[in-house]
Amino acid sequence: MLERTEHSVIVPFLSPQLAGLRVVQLSDFHRSSMTDDRHLHHAVGVANAAYPDILLLTGDFVTQDPADIEPCARILEPLRARFGIYAVLGNHDYSAGAALVERMLHRMGITVLTNQSFFLPCHIHDKSRAVGSHGSPAAQHSGPRIRTGTVEIVNENPVGLPAKQESGEICAETGIWLAGLEDDRYGKPDVLRTFHNVPENAPMLLMSHNPVGAELAADRACIVFSGHTHGGQVRMPIFTKRELRRIGAKHYRAGWYTVGEARLYVNRGLGQVGIPLRFGCRPEVSIFKLVAAVGDTRL
Repeated sequence: MLERTEHSVIVPFLSPQLAGLRVVQLSDFHRSSMTDDRHLHHAVGVANAAYPDILLLTGDFVTQDPADIEPCARILEPLRARFGIYAVLGNHDYSAGAALVERMLHRMGITVLTNQSFFLPCHIHDKSRAVGSHGSPAAQHSGPRIRTGTVEIVNENPVGLPAKQESGEICAETGIWLAGLEDDRYGKPDVLRTFHNVPENAPMLLMSHNPVGAELAADRACIVFSGHTHGGQVRMPIFTKRELRRIGAKHYRAGWYTVGEARLYVNRGLGQVGIPLRFGCRPEVSIFKLVAAVGDTRL
């Protein structure tokens, strides 16, 4: 049974004007014969019902069959977030064809961040969050200035992709940095490239499919969102520890961890691989209310 988890998280250097910003994370869809489509549709409905300001998808949209990519697109299509939907690829997406999965996400208006970061101007003064309309089509422009929906992204290393966004005003004085690391098993996470234009004392949300990516950002006071582990999927003490090591996740199974200056959250994901069941770790939609630090900006 799907579990909706809710968290209040202090984001270092976050403007008090953005306190209450709502971020929803979905991970490890694994659209395949191992995961029931009805379950994934339900998770999408739960995510939309949370009225996210920002929606983060942390990889493994499919398992290995390229034929699952288009059915996955139909599952993702209803997703909406006021300031956009952002994603990184997972190791299984590379098995199915990273370029194919990325192209599908772009077509769905989802911004894929691969060793990239940008500043997202936003505000939450208007508490209305109407979910369901597609909003205005996002226009793409060449060069360093990209307009996606109602949010203008300025980035020295532009993504050049649209993001699904609800209509609404923005306030350029306030915002948050979003970043994504490439998968460490089939790609090459590059922290220097990812953070090269991010100011040192800036609020940042970082996506890394494998939670070990948080170790690359350990000198940054940021929030890291990961998946990959399925929470162990079949949770049995010795077996789970061995599986975590096998998939390169070290000891990061599920939930919150402190990694140097960073705070890491490992989402248990939605789907299954290997066997079509879970034991002791329910699939998860995680919802985060961002909180501005008071006084000390460290976590």
